[in-house]
Amino acid sequence: MPGPHRTLSGSKRWVSLGTVCIAVVMTGMDNSIVTIALPTLSREFGGGMSALQWIVDAYTLVFAGLLLAMGYFCDRFGRRKALITGLVLFAAVSILATRSTSLAQLITARAGLGAAAALVFPATLAIISDLFPEKHARNTAIAAWSASAGASIAVGPVVGGYLVEHFAWSSVFWINVPMSLLAIAGAAALVPESFGSHQASFDAVGVLLSISGVSLLVWALIEAPNFGWGSVETVGGLLGAVVLLASFIAYERRRTDPVLDMSLFASRTFSSAAFAICSAFFCLLGFVFVTMMYFQAVLGYSPLETAVRVLPFALVAVAIAPLAVLAKTERQVRRTIAGGLALMAVGFVLTAKLTEAADYLTQILPAMGVIAAGLALVQGPATASIMASVPSGEAGAGSAVNDTTREIGGALGVAILGSVVAHMYSSKVASDTASLPLPPELRSTAESSVIGGIRAVVGAPPQIQGLLQHVVQQGFVSAMHAANLVAAGVAVIGCLAVLAFMRTRYVGTHRRARGSRAATVDSTR
Repeated sequence: MPGPHRTLSGSKRWVSLGTVCIAVVMTGMDNSIVTIALPTLSREFGGGMSALQWIVDAYTLVFAGLLLAMGYFCDRFGRRKALITGLVLFAAVSILATRSTSLAQLITARAGLGAAAALVFPATLAIISDLFPEKHARNTAIAAWSASAGASIAVGPVVGGYLVEHFAWSSVFWINVPMSLLAIAGAAALVPESFGSHQASFDAVGVLLSISGVSLLVWALIEAPNFGWGSVETVGGLLGAVVLLASFIAYERRRTDPVLDMSLFASRTFSSAAFAICSAFFCLLGFVFVTMMYFQAVLGYSPLETAVRVLPFALVAVAIAPLAVLAKTERQVRRTIAGGLALMAVGFVLTAKLTEAADYLTQILPAMGVIAAGLALVQGPATASIMASVPSGEAGAGSAVNDTTREIGGALGVAILGSVVAHMYSSKVASDTASLPLPPELRSTAESSVIGGIRAVVGAPPQIQGLLQHVVQQGFVSAMHAANLVAAGVAVIGCLAVLAFMRTRYVGTHRRARGSRAATVDSTR
């Protein structure tokens, strides 16, 4: 396949980068924009903690499941065409989401947005790799991409908070329409078309196995608190996911034209960087999911007040991201990524000390700032390492792997940390309200989630409302502490893995049987 059909001048390609970053911000925002609307959506549609998790994870789950296939399409059919097509679909499904009248419709629309985003995201990073072939310029462009992607996670709640405060819940989806149109116009005018290496056939079996395995894994983790961790449904789901994912790996290793070239993971740079990104976003999206409820249900902030308090997270992430570009040698890159994960771990330990009366300026803000700085140090160098490990003709596939690790990490973070919160909250509230004179329906509502607990407080007899509110808030804070310590542990594991295994000295390449892919193989020091 040919490369880009036209070459952009130095200044125009940076303007083109800006257009691509608009698409990155929009799709990244949808990862988190609904988190701040969860209390509103819970009141609008009902549902317990697992329903709230599915509102978030329907997007990330489908996004993650389709990324590899969509990266495959980007390289084959054209990256600009894929970007524009995905943006058109994103706008159309966003309009459908505003018409939702039930949880099922809303979750389905969120899944549709995830599918559209899966077409957009791999194209953005592949286009950047094609626009900036020089290493230094490419790393700077990827840093801008990473800052946009990282900031969008925090910008989502900020925008969502303002919209929910001043308009209906549907406005968190309407915002996607003008952003999509702006990105479409910019892509059509400024982004050159480019293609990857030709692929002989489409790996349908690999796509189905990857989607099935990831979907079953996340479903089992989200529903575990409802069924019980030792139940047939949970254990069967987890075992089934392991079998499907193991089958996917085995099948892909035998193919000469796979969706995911498993030989890429022979590169310690590639695999370590992918694991670092997965770990960082596991922690981040799980933290965002839990923290939005903490701000509103425990501290009593309105959606807009919550949005204002989340804004510094985005500002710190954007401010720190350019510093990561200064890491140029293999040792500096490794230490920057590991240091970022270590900072995130410190931040999560700090959040595990928060109470239902925590002070924002002296306790919450410093912890969030540390987490944001850590994320900024991880994302840029890790993404650049992944993209440097794949041939330029496979930039779409490399981008898809980078994005897949982000989304799988994020989906698992929401699933696992959300499940930890759901299980511990429900158990503690059930224990602490056992002696309270609550009607059965109110008791069930209080145990379902912290949002349900606040509703139960309103409906409880006046003489016990204060006590029930304290039980609900304390139950959530205790559960949040446990979840944040789990996040800290995952960040520490990621840090140690990067220090132990990441190497970036390339000593050669090898080609697959069909000669269409090359994978760099690292040496150890």
